[in-house]
Amino acid sequence: MLHHAPETYRRGFAGRVPEKIEGFYGMIENIDDNVGRPREAPAQWG
Repeated sequence: MLHHAPETYRRGFAGRVPEKIEGFYGMIENIDDNVGRPREAPAQWG
């Protein structure tokens, strides 16, 4: 199974995990970043 993730997220795992699962870990990191953004917004609003 091929996992699609932005290259910026895949790149962080290059050489640390098998190539065929770089996209999987990249997808998880992308989701983590995107869930964190709305949770941090109220603190920024002040």
